[in-house]
Amino acid sequence: MNRFGTFVAVTGLSIASIILVGLNLGHWLSAPGTAPIQGDVIVALGGNGGPERVERALELYRNGYAKGILLTGFHRANEQSSNLYRHWEAKLLIEGGVPSEALLFDDQSKNSYEEAHNTALLMQSRHWKRALVISDPPHLRRLALVAR
Repeated sequence: MNRFGTFVAVTGLSIASIILVGLNLGHWLSAPGTAPIQGDVIVALGGNGGPERVERALELYRNGYAKGILLTGFHRANEQSSNLYRHWEAKLLIEGGVPSEALLFDDQSKNSYEEAHNTALLMQSRHWKRALVISDPPHLRRLALVAR
């Protein structure tokens, strides 16, 4: 085989490999969640815009998996009020029976890495060992990599 033939073969294999990886990457990133275990805090990550994560946090709280809930994804500059308890997520939890003193807010993080870092700092300062993190399947593997 001449040089041009080798180049075409290698290029074709490379393109095919990239396509195969690209088609399966979404499936690989969509790691399944695990069954909940007892923890120190429930962490409902921000960024999805819908109630599913907060509703799951409420369910875990009601079932006694942890004594507190940390809500992330708040940016005080974007809030109309500095009182984060007025935010719809906090209202949903309080109306669902979570006492306001069981709620914590991360209003500093702007992305997943910062959420993981700031949650780790909070846990360390409170001597917590285990957090139940709520996110969506497409984010779980990336989240696990960031958390490490």
